[in-house]
Amino acid sequence: MNPRLAQAHNHLIKGEYQLALATAQKMARMGGQGPEVHTVIGVAARNLGNFVLAQSALQKVVQLVPTSAAAWGNLAQLGIAIKDASLAEGALRKAIALAPENPEHPATLSTLLMQRGQPQSALEVLAANRARHPSHLKTQALFTNLQSDFLPLEEWSQLWQPSSKITPQSWPAEQQVMLAHMQLLWAWVAGTAGQFHAQRSYVGQMLERMRQAGASHHIHVKNAAAYFLMLEGVQGPAPARNPALPALPVLGESHTILPHGQTAVWQGTSYQLQASLIFGLTLWHLANPVPTVHRALLLQRLQNLPPASTVLLLAGEIDTRPTAGMYARAQKHNKPWASVISATISPALEWLKANAQGHTVILVGSPAPNPLKLKVLPEEQHADYTAFAIAADTALKAACARHRLSLVDMFTYTQQHPACMADAHHPGPDALPQALQSHLRHPA
Repeated sequence: MNPRLAQAHNHLIKGEYQLALATAQKMARMGGQGPEVHTVIGVAARNLGNFVLAQSALQKVVQLVPTSAAAWGNLAQLGIAIKDASLAEGALRKAIALAPENPEHPATLSTLLMQRGQPQSALEVLAANRARHPSHLKTQALFTNLQSDFLPLEEWSQLWQPSSKITPQSWPAEQQVMLAHMQLLWAWVAGTAGQFHAQRSYVGQMLERMRQAGASHHIHVKNAAAYFLMLEGVQGPAPARNPALPALPVLGESHTILPHGQTAVWQGTSYQLQASLIFGLTLWHLANPVPTVHRALLLQRLQNLPPASTVLLLAGEIDTRPTAGMYARAQKHNKPWASVISATISPALEWLKANAQGHTVILVGSPAPNPLKLKVLPEEQHADYTAFAIAADTALKAACARHRLSLVDMFTYTQQHPACMADAHHPGPDALPQALQSHLRHPA
């Protein structure tokens, strides 16, 4: 390799992008027009935020070496950086075709497709990559997480049971925690009482080790802690499937988990609640004019239900948390929270009404603020957050009435039954069946 080119590469590897760019540009002025020179220019410029120069250089590279998977991969990374999804997807598909032995390109493409609201296409890409590269950790994690969004909770939990073909020995500690909490969900849904209690104890021990190691901030650890707290106080696993009872689908985020398997009465008939989990689903995802994977997944779930089904939808509690959703968004952008509530709730219900697929959708409201939820805020913010939560609940009730949607008034129910809460955010297993009986609001 040319010594100056080697020097430019060395700067690039060390993250010295300005030096790498200057060295490569000097070579280009001296007649160095090979793909290696333009690759350094393009990658360095991309990392420096000079996207016009980066695109010019990386486009030149793929023209010079159109059979280089690495060149197309660099162009794809630029497309992701500038949020040009078409450029990124086209380049990734070129890279995959040229280098099917590289598992990273399909994994990146699947993430891009999920962001574009195409979960089925993402799942197909991951399934093919998983078959080709069964030991690729990133693909395994993406596939099992996305697979959860296509299966009812009972079927999805089988992906994580301890006897399944998951080999976590080489996983980083944070991802082993993720696996352990997924297996706790399996034990809650399909395990015995002994398996559930043993796995819950194991997750608690792992979380304590991560706390002592200073890793509690990691996203996998934070998620595991949230699910552990939700399940910490329950007595045992969810009730087993009762074939004598028809299923009443419960779609939504983590609030679907505790009611799973419980018996509920709807219009004089007993049903067994059947959870279908969509991680992180919020009303904001439904209101967002940009396609979201959560909205695409919900739409697919609704399409897969039998015609004219009744379904419970839990999709608003994350929107009303003190450190997330509408309240946090209002603070971050220095907007009145009333305007953020208006821009979230009504558009979300408009989308839901237009895309209900002929089903009867019953929205389940958010629990009222409680001392545990308020604890994360400074005391001087408690009154403001409580006023926000009341305003959001009032807006939800008004929007449901306007769009003629039924609502389970979980806000009032949890105010009247504060002991029903399993943790700061989740009502306990019996709360939804009871609130469905006592606090269901029908449109006038």
